[in-house]
Amino acid sequence: MAKVKTFKTIFPAVSVPLNEDYSINETEFRAYLRWIKSFYGKGIEGLVVNGHTGEITGLSRPERKRAVEICAEECGDVMTIISGVNCENTIESIAMAKEAKEAGADGILLMPPHMWLRFGMHPDAPFQYIKDVAEGADIDIIIHLYPATSKAFYPVETLIKMCKEIDHVKCIKMGTRVTSIYEHDVRLLRQECPDISLITCHDETLCVSWFPGMDGALIGFAGCVPELICPA
Repeated sequence: MAKVKTFKTIFPAVSVPLNEDYSINETEFRAYLRWIKSFYGKGIEGLVVNGHTGEITGLSRPERKRAVEICAEECGDVMTIISGVNCENTIESIAMAKEAKEAGADGILLMPPHMWLRFGMHPDAPFQYIKDVAEGADIDIIIHLYPATSKAFYPVETLIKMCKEIDHVKCIKMGTRVTSIYEHDVRLLRQECPDISLITCHDETLCVSWFPGMDGALIGFAGCVPELICPA
């Protein structure tokens, strides 16, 4: 059966086991991924590697690429493989996105530059950043939305503009974490951008955050207790 790429599923944020010298323990990683793959068809149709759960900021660029290669080799025949991209500038973000694509990723989870968390950002910066990476790497994107209480939060008007004007934007990881804003923005995005997948990442309030009718989830819990997360 041909693989079908999807952004409407539960994505486990997978962990990357390390050796004592902090190199990737490939044997354990492959065994772990085969276990995750056993939940394919039960609600888990993809996975995310190089997320915060996967120690993205602790891995080198070659290690991030290798982690994607291993995921693609073990699960990429049927599962949608997404790689996190975390960088402080556009040029390297494009390079990392290209590396993820070369390694077998079907899409990327594009995080905001973390300097925005401290200093804030120009209102036009998020749209231009996402647009430049999408066009530069020619790869589908899950927007990583940071909490509404942070300086790196994207207002819903910006999200709508991204979804309508950047073809590679396929999904938003709704990390809003302020319930009133979360529910308002989900409803508005459903109205304005009905074809965009909206997924929760609220591990700590998972059931409640699913109530607005989300298309799936991207959560660390699904990478350690998938049998409790899967609807099937």
